[in-house]
Amino acid sequence: MKKTFTIALALAGLLITSCDKEPVNNTTETVATYNYVARVNLDDPSEPVIKKGYYHFGLDNVNGMVSISTDMVDLGDDQDTGFTTESFKFTSALVFGFSDDLETHQYIIHGFDQFPCTATNGMQVTDLRFELSPILYTPPTINYEKDPTSALPQPDLTYKERPKGYAPKIRYVLGNEYKVYTFWPDLYYCGVTDTEVLGDPESAFKNQDVGFRIKFDISKKKAQVVLYNVKFNQQMPEQKYLILPDLDVQFTHNGYIIEASNVNPLYIEGNKLMENPRFPFTTFKFVAEDNMVEAYCDFTVAGRFHGYFTGKYMEFVVR
Repeated sequence: MKKTFTIALALAGLLITSCDKEPVNNTTETVATYNYVARVNLDDPSEPVIKKGYYHFGLDNVNGMVSISTDMVDLGDDQDTGFTTESFKFTSALVFGFSDDLETHQYIIHGFDQFPCTATNGMQVTDLRFELSPILYTPPTINYEKDPTSALPQPDLTYKERPKGYAPKIRYVLGNEYKVYTFWPDLYYCGVTDTEVLGDPESAFKNQDVGFRIKFDISKKKAQVVLYNVKFNQQMPEQKYLILPDLDVQFTHNGYIIEASNVNPLYIEGNKLMENPRFPFTTFKFVAEDNMVEAYCDFTVAGRFHGYFTGKYMEFVVR
């Protein structure tokens, strides 16, 4: 399923609910996400702490004000904290889109809290920036019949929508020790993939339909990567899905890196999962750091194609 979106800036204080409804002055949205807590000191060897959390958005839609609170941010080492901000201004953008030939519209709201608040552990919460966005990029459904007798991995490719369909993107600094990002452990990146046959610049090919889905197993530090609408050359037939299972994930101070070599992709033929050893990803590196929304991927395939992807998993306007 392909989606095309444009963004039109709107006035501050617009509702995130449908504009066909009567304005509601005060609303509260509670949204599930995952906190990614890393040390500010890049020399600190501590690994990031990644745990599920919830954020509550208290919205005064008429006046364009918001307060944000969370009950528990796990800092590791049996420490946790929470906080509630004072109300501050948000701005909004109206997203128009077309999905299955139907026009849709939803609001993105975003803002920056200029005034620190004090967390329950006494630390100051500073530089808080947020975006509450409709989930624009969700992966197409993949169905296949799992074979328990197969030696191949049989990955779970189901996708669970987030409650309420909103993706919160929040980042802030906690004291002088921690920086916190939010993300979801099943991300679908859309963007542009440029490929060429190695040694042949005239074979350059641009594809805006390739999608990269990253589904994490956080506890095992693994991810399965699914590529959709795979076509690396004008003469190459499109492959609907390619699956790279059980890749190692490195969680860094700023995000994550997935790097692998000589991976035979899986594909679906009929209703069965198959392996294609003639089309290995000779090299593969997927990097999502800084805000984790934006990513790039550099890869070579079968010793023949070189590709480079840039994209993001949601519209993100906060800088």
